[in-house]
Formats: sequence, structure tokens, C-alpha cells
Amino acid sequence: MCFAPRRKTTTTKKKKREEEEEEEEEEEEDEMGVPAFYRWLSVKYPKIITDVVEDEPVDINGNKVFIDSSKPNPNGQEFDNLYLDMNGIIHPCFHPEDRPPPTTEEEVFSNIFDYIDRLFLMIRPRKVLYMAIDGVAPRAKMNQQRSRRFRAAQEAEEKEIEEEKLREKLIKEGIEVPPKIKSSVFDSNVITPGTPFMARLAEALKFYVRKKQNTDKGWKNIKVIVSDASVPGEGEHKAMHYIRQQRACANGGGFDPNTRHVVYGLDADLIMLALATHEPHFHILREVVFQQKRNESAQNGGAGAIDKNAKQIAIARKPFQLLSVTILREYLALDLTPPVLPATFSIDRERIFDDFVFMCFFVGNDFLPHSPTLEIREGAIDMLMTIYKQELGNLGGHLVEDGEPNLRRVGQFIRAVAQFEEQIFQKRAKREAQMRSRRKREKEMSRQFYKKNNQSNLIGKSALGGSINASDRAPAYIAANTKGVKRKSAQFTEVKPIGRETEANVSAAAALRAKLLGKKVAVQNEKALAKEQKEEEKEDVKEEEEEKETKGKKKAKTTEVKEEEEEEMKEKKIETATDLFNEIKKEEETKQEEEEEETTKEDSGFESIETDEDVPFEFVQATGADARPGDWRCPSGCGDMQKTRKSCFRCGCPKPSEIPRLKKGDTMEKAVFLKQLEELFEKKNDREDEMEADNIRLGEIGWKERYYDTKMGSHDLNSRRKVVRGMVEEFIRGLLWVCKYYYEGCCSWGWFYPYHYAPFATDMVDLELISTEFELGKPFKPFDQLMGVLPAASAHALPPAFYPLMADEDSPIIDFYPKHFDLDMNGKRFAWQAVALLPWIDADRLLKETRNLDCTLTPEEANRNMINIELLYAHEQLPITKCMLKVAAVASKIDDEDIREKCALKIPANDANGTCGEVLPLKVSDTDCCPKLIESPMMSEENINDNRVVCARYRLGRTKVPPRLLEGTVLPKPVLDQSDLPPPPKLFIEDSRLRTDFARMNGNSAGLNDAGKRILMQSLQMQQRGGGVRGGMPQAMMMPVQQGAYQQPPPQYYQQLPPNLTYAQPPHLQPGATGGGYYQQPPPGGGSGYSPGGNRFAALRRPPPPPPPPGSGQ
Repeated sequence: MCFAPRRKTTTTKKKKREEEEEEEEEEEEDEMGVPAFYRWLSVKYPKIITDVVEDEPVDINGNKVFIDSSKPNPNGQEFDNLYLDMNGIIHPCFHPEDRPPPTTEEEVFSNIFDYIDRLFLMIRPRKVLYMAIDGVAPRAKMNQQRSRRFRAAQEAEEKEIEEEKLREKLIKEGIEVPPKIKSSVFDSNVITPGTPFMARLAEALKFYVRKKQNTDKGWKNIKVIVSDASVPGEGEHKAMHYIRQQRACANGGGFDPNTRHVVYGLDADLIMLALATHEPHFHILREVVFQQKRNESAQNGGAGAIDKNAKQIAIARKPFQLLSVTILREYLALDLTPPVLPATFSIDRERIFDDFVFMCFFVGNDFLPHSPTLEIREGAIDMLMTIYKQELGNLGGHLVEDGEPNLRRVGQFIRAVAQFEEQIFQKRAKREAQMRSRRKREKEMSRQFYKKNNQSNLIGKSALGGSINASDRAPAYIAANTKGVKRKSAQFTEVKPIGRETEANVSAAAALRAKLLGKKVAVQNEKALAKEQKEEEKEDVKEEEEEKETKGKKKAKTTEVKEEEEEEMKEKKIETATDLFNEIKKEEETKQEEEEEETTKEDSGFESIETDEDVPFEFVQATGADARPGDWRCPSGCGDMQKTRKSCFRCGCPKPSEIPRLKKGDTMEKAVFLKQLEELFEKKNDREDEMEADNIRLGEIGWKERYYDTKMGSHDLNSRRKVVRGMVEEFIRGLLWVCKYYYEGCCSWGWFYPYHYAPFATDMVDLELISTEFELGKPFKPFDQLMGVLPAASAHALPPAFYPLMADEDSPIIDFYPKHFDLDMNGKRFAWQAVALLPWIDADRLLKETRNLDCTLTPEEANRNMINIELLYAHEQLPITKCMLKVAAVASKIDDEDIREKCALKIPANDANGTCGEVLPLKVSDTDCCPKLIESPMMSEENINDNRVVCARYRLGRTKVPPRLLEGTVLPKPVLDQSDLPPPPKLFIEDSRLRTDFARMNGNSAGLNDAGKRILMQSLQMQQRGGGVRGGMPQAMMMPVQQGAYQQPPPQYYQQLPPNLTYAQPPHLQPGATGGGYYQQPPPGGGSGYSPGGNRFAALRRPPPPPPPPGSGQ
């Protein structure tokens, strides 16, 4: 019994540590490009994910037997249309992760075509393949593109400098470095419309399509639409525009309302776009983002070596998943339907999906700066959904009606969110301070590890056997294989492990201390330790009791005198090796300083002690059941550590580098060199020190004034009001623009948000007065966009006549191209998260200068600068080729391009088969619509000598299609019920006004496929290491549904209703029942802000009040 409080303390500390580590891991995963929204969605709704089954090519006697794509799909379901966001393919093939980039353009093209082949074999579309490359974007998107490209150029320059420094350092140490190979495709900024690279890619892609349709059975029976970079619009939005215009042809126009769509892309906004189409048969194809790779350390003896070939194979065959939008619609319909609604409110299931899409715009998009209030990794979407269910009945209708946001309702919803703004900032400041403190402790522990342990003490301390961080998942480990360390000879002696019960004993703790330092502990110290332990246990029990108290019994913070604070700082329980080392550090601080001075004078045996840049251990990949790539095993034997930890939390030894240690005369492989360069650059991009210098301090008194004064330069009340109102108006107009962009297409090519920062939610008032009108305008030409988004370092992508405009100091627009620009960390840690303070492009000034250069363009350059439409390809055996050949014959004798533009022919409904629109003849400069000989644009490919594929230009309409289910739609059979809903979320802030217990039903994993189970288990493993469920409610805490409360109807309730009709009103609560669906005013003094005593975090510790008993009438 004497050990029970001790285990509680361990669990509490462990839980806090795990939560901090998980937040930091999410932050670093975001840094590596893992989409936070996709991760959140797939964990919350695991049944939306399925693994893709692939047929692998068979090798018979050295000859590959390729798969017949015309055969049935191995995934057990057939698909009609496949849409490829080509930029999601081009970028990975252009600069792949963890391996050298291709050195020639043909290598890039070959990688792209292999990628398309693999995706096609996965889906095997039966009607249409739509391939869309990003064209000229709206100005709202160009600002983000400009920021990314300027950053990329600046980072490339910095990386070049770091690489030279690293080469010089290694050469001085006698290590042979790989030769520097100059790639002809090194500048990724050329992946922009109008560049020679994109023009050559378009030609290669056209040849590839013709080749596949002539030789592959699966390709012969489909139509292929190519929308290259000369067609304006972002790739994924061009694909969605195609779907919307096909929906406009549903009534006898040749489009089946039950068409099965699959779209491939890496952007999370594809999920929003898919929901916005209101097509119920929709899937999204993408790579696995949570892949738990097989650990290689157990196979290679833990040497941590980088296997270059294995890396490349792993990347090339990365598994894929399908996200079912069909099942996601079911989840959202169940999860977002409030349990209680007024009798006059008519809820519409399709509008619920629109409201969800609109709410997600607040969390982040490509067209507006990030809101300072809402962070997706802080559970912002869960909070918005909770408030939505509470407020929907009071709004008088849905937030979005037919794709148009209702600003009055939006304003009311924002006000409901804004009341928690200050609490969010206070909680965020507290969490960030805790994380910074932990990272500081880790660095300090690393330094103390070296100071307190000379070479003879750097042994595998198996006495610490196991790891509470890893739930004892790793055995004790002796670091006897530390190779390549520049040190004097050291003898490694094994120490007998100490079990947990022994470690819990005070005498054992004293003995452990004696073993580590070679000292004897006096009896009085042992008694002092026992007293400290007892005080600590009492303190932990007291904290747990305070957490269970209700809001009405909260205590005001008492003032502590300085002597008590000092005494409390001394009271620590020696529970882990970390606590032990910290106590030892304080006791011998003076002696350590003297030893440190001596260490700098004498040969310590290590290259670096204080900077911990040279860790004297080899990296060993963790091998526990829940280990992930990058997790490491403590060389001192403490167990496995998460990759975000920079030092062991028990013994303090720093995280070893994954780079193998080399000695003089060794040759460094290129993969190892690139890995080391990557580590150096990541360290440089970590700006944690700048976070501490934040002078805005969101959440403290005066935070709003400091924000606008610092960011916007408004130093008086009048100017601040003017600036804030301007930001609010443009931000709301931006939300309207984004909503139209998703539901109708681009409503204005010239509009953009003219500020670097977003306003606060509490400032978004009087929204009904904001203008909702936009001027359509025209898109930029490709060269105009290049001038608007590229830095001067990428001027080679433009014709030579444009160079002086970007580089000449006398250029009238030289201010658009700063060589160096400031980065505002804006409270973030990593450089990639910073705000790039670039000057805005003045379109009038830019176009005035570029129009003067049009006359200098060569025919090839003028062709690259043109605006075009899509190209339609079909094998001659398909009926649609009849109208394609007909329009080509009509225009064959016409040379005037303006007249040829009028030779458009509408595709007959009987021939369209899901490809409605108009076909136009090719341009005069192009070849025949069906030439027999097609020359290959690549040296590695042979010519096509007997072409049977017809090509024509293809034009879509601009019909506005209502966002609702089409007539004739057959909804899939429901697969979910109430038991499939996730547990109520644990919100970032705890407030009695936020009710998450609408339907207290346990989440159900029954019926999950392998992908869903894997994601759910990985999430639970991360969340439950500390004994609690982070982001959800433990089962023991869930209470039964209150008697008389409204239960959400099963999915069949919705499916029985005819399409395009609103849903029946749910039954009312019986008298005395409570639903918790309405916002209730906070009690007096319960608002956010500063609590008595000046503790700005005290309000965040208040637990929510217990629910009223049934029948109380409250």
C-alpha cells in the first residue's frame, strides 16, 4: 500500500510528459509535411480509411509480365472517373525525400509516368482519366506561391553555404566526401506555368497519353483529358470544375448521377472540395501518412546505418489508402446533428456538410493568413463542431445556403467562438512555456551528463532497466557498441538491474545514488529523502482532490512568501534517474563549475562536451511494439524514447545522431552526407530562442493592442480602429471568396487579402455591412505570373528580355524582388512557419512593364505565354471520336484562329458517356487530330508509328449548379450507426459553456478495416501511454445518456427521405429533460481573464461542473 501513491505520481508525471511529447511530435510532423487535417479526420472517423490492394507485376525468367488494367479491380469495387492533381506527382518525382534528386529532365518525366501507371492500376477507371497541372492561379493564391518560392530560393542559398561549410569541415577531418553533382533540374521553382520545363513536360505528357491509349487495353476504352499549365486554375479546382459542369448535364445530358469518382492529390482541401460537390460516390486516393515502417535496427545489429537502396525501394512502393467521402458524409450527418432543435428549425443534411466545410476555412486555407485564435493541433475543429451543435438552433438556419454564407448567422457563430479567445491564448501560452521548459531541461541534462560523468563513467547503466516512457517496452541495453568515438580507452562494466519495487524503496534510491557516483550516502540523507517523498505524495493527492472539486468550490490563489517558495523548490522526490541527477547537480554546483574549467583545459576524450554536437554513442532505432521511425533507444539502457526527445528523461544522455560515425580515411556515402546536411539545416531552422523573445504575449493584459501595434504599426486608437476594420472586412470577404471558389469556381481573378496577418475573432463584428460583390476580371498570362511569384534567382525561367526587370537596380519594379526579406516568427518555432514579410505586387505597375516586352518574344516564347483550354484524347473505337473528327474536318480549310474558335461542336449525349461539353479543332500550329506518326520528345522513348488516338480541344461551360443531390441519385447503404460515433472530444480549454456530452456513446471499432484499425491503434498507443486518453474521454468517465434526452435517428431515418428535401424535425424534449444543446450564459465572475491573485492560468484549471440530475429542470 505504501507504493500506491508513488505509482499515481509516476502516472501523473508520465501523462504530462507524454502529452508534451505528443504535441511536439505533431509540431515536427507538420514540419515534415504531414497534413494535420487528414491526420485529425482519419483518427476521429477511422472507418473512412481503407488500404489499397495492388496487383504486382510478375517476373518470369527475368521478363516482367505487366498487369492487364482492363481486368476487374482487385479492391472489390469499380470506379468510373479518376482525377489526378499532377502537382502532387511532379513535386515528389522532382525532388524526392531521403534520396538524391534526378539529374535530368528525362529522369523526372520517367518517374512521373511510372507514378501515373501505378495510380491507374490501383483505380482502373472505366470512363474518364482527368490529369490537371496547376495553371495560372488567382491573385489570392499567387501571394502564397510568391512566399513559398522566395523562401525556397533563400533556403537554397543558405543550404549551399551550409553544404560548403560541411564539406570543408569533413575534409579537414580527413573524411572523403562524395563529389558535388550539379543537377540540371535543381531549381524547383521552375514548376510554375510558363517555364520551359513545364512546356516540355506538357509535350512529354501528351506523347505518354497517346502511347498508353495505343498499347494498353485499360486505356483504350476511356477518354483522357489533359489540362496542362497553360490552362488557368489550380489543378484540383480544374478537376472539380469538370465535375460540376458534368452535373449540369445530368438531366438527359449524358451524365450519370451515380458516377463513382476517385481523386488523387496530397492537399487536404481535396476533402473539402469533394464534400462541396455533393457527389455521394466519392473517394480520395493518397499515400499512407502514418506508416509505421519496419525497424531495421534489429536486423543490422543496431548500427543505425543508412541503406540507400532499401530507402529508395521503400519510397517507390509506399502504400496507398482510399478515403471514403461516402462514409465521411455519414459520420458528419450523425456527429453534427444537434440533439435538440427548435420546432421552427428545419435541418438539411446537405447543408450540414456545407457548414462543416465553411467552418474548416477558419482553421486554415491557402488564400488567407492563419487565424491567431484557432490551431488545428489544439483541437480547433472539435471546438468549432461543439459550438456549432450548441448554436445551430439559435442561428435560425444553416451558416451556408446554396453555397452562399449568411453573414448574419456567421457573425453570431463567430461571437460564440470569440468568447473563448482569451482562454485559448492563456492555455496556449502555458503549454508552450511547459514545452520550452522541458526542452531546456533536456539540454541542461545533456550538459550535466557530460560534466558529471568522465569517460570511465560513460557506461551502459542497465541499473535503470526499462522505461516508464515506453511502458517497459524495451529491455535494458548496454551501450557497448559505441564505435568511432574519439576518446581514450574506457571500460564498460555491467551493473545489476534494479527492479521497480527496489527502486521505489528509499534505501535502494540511496544505493543507486551511491552506484552512480561512487559515494556513500549518510543515514540522515536517507531520512531526508523519505521526508521529501512523503511531502511530495501528499502534494500529489491534494492536486487530485482539487481537480475533482466543482466550480463553486474553487479556491483563490494564496500568496506565498519567498522563503516558502525556496523551500518548495528544494522538496523533490527522487523517483527517476532524472530527478537524481538534478538533485546531485544542485548539491555540487560549485564543484561542477571548477571541473568544467578544468575540462576545457585538458583533453577530455570527446570532440565537444558543452555543445553536445558530438554525442559519443551510436544511434539505435527503437524496436518496441509501438516504435515509429526516428524513435531511439537510450544508450545507457533506459529504454526507448520518442524521436522528439533530445535527451533521455532518466539519465540525461543526449539523443545520438542517426549519422554513422566515421574516422580519418573513411569515405562518406552520399546518402549519409545528405542526411547530415539535413540535420544541420533543421537545427538552423529551429528558432526556439525567438519564441521566448515574443513581446506580444497573447492572453496577458493589453495583448490585442500590442498585437496590432507590433504587426500593423497602429500606435493610436483611431488608426488602430481603421486598420482593424479594414482587416476584418477583407478577411470576411476572403471567406466569401473561398466559399465561392469551392462551390462555383473563381469569382474574382484579381482579389487578394492585402495583409500579412489575420484579425482576432473578437473583432469580427457587424459582418452584415460588408460588401459581397466581386469583379471577375481576367487571369494573368503565364509570364505575368512568373514575374509575380518568382525571385530574381529564378529569372532563368523567363525570357532574357525580362531579366533586367528583376535584377537591374534601375528597374521601375525592382522593389518587388528583395534579395533578403524578414521572417516574422509570429510565435512559432520553426522557420517554415514564419510569416515572410514580402512587398505586395502592384498589378498595374507589373503589367505595364511586361506588356512592353511582348514584342520581344520569339514564337516559342509567345506560345508558352498563351492561355489555352483542355485537350481531349480518345481511341478511334470510341463513339465520341465521331464529333471530334467532324469538327476537325470542318476547320481543316480555315487558317484564321478567330474563325476556328467558332467551330465548336457540342458532344451528343449518347456519345458523351460522362464527358459533356464542346469540342473544338486544334490550333493551326498543332498537328493533325490523328496523325499516323508521332515523334517522341524523349530520347528514351521510341516514336509511335501507327497512332489510332484522336485529339481535340475541349471546352466546359460555366453553369452554376446548386450544391445538392441530383435527381436519380441512389445513396449507398448506410454502414454506420450511433455506436460508431467517436467519444466526446477533450477540448483544448475546459469551460462549462462548452458541452461535449451530447450523446455519450462509446466509439465502436467493430467493422473497421485493417487501415482504420491501424490508425486507431496508433492513435491510442500515442494517447494512452500516460494512462489517459488525450483528445477523447476515457470509458470510465462516460456517463449514460440522460433520460428523456433526444437520441439522434439512425442513418435509415435520413436515407428514406427523397432527395433535395429537408429533413423532418426531431422530436422535442419531454418536460424536465435536459439536452445541453444551447449556449448558457456563464455564472457571475466566471468569464475569461485574470483570476484573483494575478494567476492568468488559474481560470484554465477549473473543472467543468457536473451535469444536473434528470428532472431538475435546469
